[in-house]
Amino acid sequence: MKKFLSIFAVATAISFAAVAQDGAAINFTETEYDFGTLVQNSLAEHQFSFTNTGNAPLILSGHTTSCGCTVPSYPKDTPIAPGEGGVITVKYNRTDNVVPFNKTVTINSNAVNTPSAKLTIKGDVKAK
Repeated sequence: MKKFLSIFAVATAISFAAVAQDGAAINFTETEYDFGTLVQNSLAEHQFSFTNTGNAPLILSGHTTSCGCTVPSYPKDTPIAPGEGGVITVKYNRTDNVVPFNKTVTINSNAVNTPSAKLTIKGDVKAK
């Protein structure tokens, strides 16, 4: 009986794992970027590349940011086919502040592996 229950548990776990992976999946080449030291009033922008590694179209549906000074641009509500990719550009608009910063952008999607992907930018702004 124990052997049967063990086999049943393993088979059930494998079945759930297979079902859980069905759908869109987003994978980034990096999720954190350090600008290092920026000069006051300079442009701070970084592109995060991603690929849909799932088997269904990926749709980026919205975002939240840790601060209004952090602005993402991305292909919103545009289906991204399996195997295809794209770019999320994140701009930091407060290089007039002479302080260190650490900001996040959360991208919401229909990805089964990471429905809310967190991207981080950080750095330090020094006076001119």
